[in-house]
Amino acid sequence: MLLERDTELAHVGAALRAAEEGLSSSILLSGPLGIGRSALLRRLPGLCAGEDVRVLRANAAATEQDFAFGVVRQLFDSLVAGAPEEDRTRWARDACDIAHGTEDSRAALSEAVLYGLRSLPAGLGENGRLLILVDDLQWADVPSLRWLAHLAKRLDGLRAVLVCALRDGEPRARHPLVREVAHTAARVLRPAPLSLDATRALIRERRGGPGHEEYARACHEVSGGNPLFLMSVLLGTAARGFPPTADHIDQVRALRPAELRDRLASHLRTQTPAVRDLAAAIAAFGDHAEPALVAQLAGLDEIGFGAARRALDETGLLTGAREPRFTHRVVQDAIESSMTPAERERSHAGAADLLYRSGCPAEQVAAHLMAVTGPGRSWSVPVLRSAADTALRRGAPETAARYLRRALLAHRAQDTGRARLLVDLATAERAFDAEAC
Repeated sequence: MLLERDTELAHVGAALRAAEEGLSSSILLSGPLGIGRSALLRRLPGLCAGEDVRVLRANAAATEQDFAFGVVRQLFDSLVAGAPEEDRTRWARDACDIAHGTEDSRAALSEAVLYGLRSLPAGLGENGRLLILVDDLQWADVPSLRWLAHLAKRLDGLRAVLVCALRDGEPRARHPLVREVAHTAARVLRPAPLSLDATRALIRERRGGPGHEEYARACHEVSGGNPLFLMSVLLGTAARGFPPTADHIDQVRALRPAELRDRLASHLRTQTPAVRDLAAAIAAFGDHAEPALVAQLAGLDEIGFGAARRALDETGLLTGAREPRFTHRVVQDAIESSMTPAERERSHAGAADLLYRSGCPAEQVAAHLMAVTGPGRSWSVPVLRSAADTALRRGAPETAARYLRRALLAHRAQDTGRARLLVDLATAERAFDAEAC
């Protein structure tokens, strides 16, 4: 079910009509993770069903970047699969002669080979229009990228429309050849997040009926209109047996789908070390992600912080607020799942140190000390005691008791200081456990 993509479909349809008159063009379909680029690309062949349009398709993959001309071969394989036997034999022979006729990388990248590869779509275009679709352009192998860049600049006379989908925020999207292909696009289409109306429609389609208005609003709020996030929420609530009613909006907001977490973790692994370090720092600080402190924890200067933050913004993982915050709680889960326990401890220990030196409230510092198993700094015990006092004053004795138990782990000496901590712990426990001694 493709919702609210009529504008993008109309632009590609217009380009195909122009190609019928001999006006070829290149279109870039760009957007963050999960916005629906691939789904939109899959819909495009339907625009020309029953017409004299040959469709060539390829899906680039990060694991196949070492296969020379892998994307080019996919394009022609997709064409050969549905063609008559005579055409299949001729096209396959021509493609293999060119792609396999190179024994070294210098020859593979020669202008003569690129010109020869361009002649294949030129010959195909003599009998009709061409729709050339490439998904995840950022993962294409270098020889295929060079061919696409060569082709994109020489579309005139081919009666072709080239549509490439590119994921924002990927480090390899900045590869010179990827940028070269992208810059040749006559039009850049950026699908927008889904509206509340689209969210309602998707709930009706997926849940078999209209959901409660508050449920629909909660789904739209937590997903930010991102189709991937929204589908994960709808599938997650359905799998847990939660009906689309107002009684379950808290479960919607708290949901952290494992499938989405794993997808995001895989995506984050493709980022640069600076971006991963920044994401880990934001995850450590949580709701207190002051930009200056986050940058220090990530070990980034002002320029490095700005570049890494832009990359996370482009991927659609940040809200855009002044203080860097993730769009969904599952993003934090994805980051933490990709870290070792030791890395998570170091991150929280560093956050506690920065907050303490910045004079932040004791409870903010203590929240990070609770995630550290080691003895901590010399100031750890006083901070934990102060946080416990604050928790008691605001009527949270259970929280105070947790802080004091952590302080006892840090204060191993058998002295009056430990005795005072034990007395404070007993006092806190009596406030919520009448049988505590």
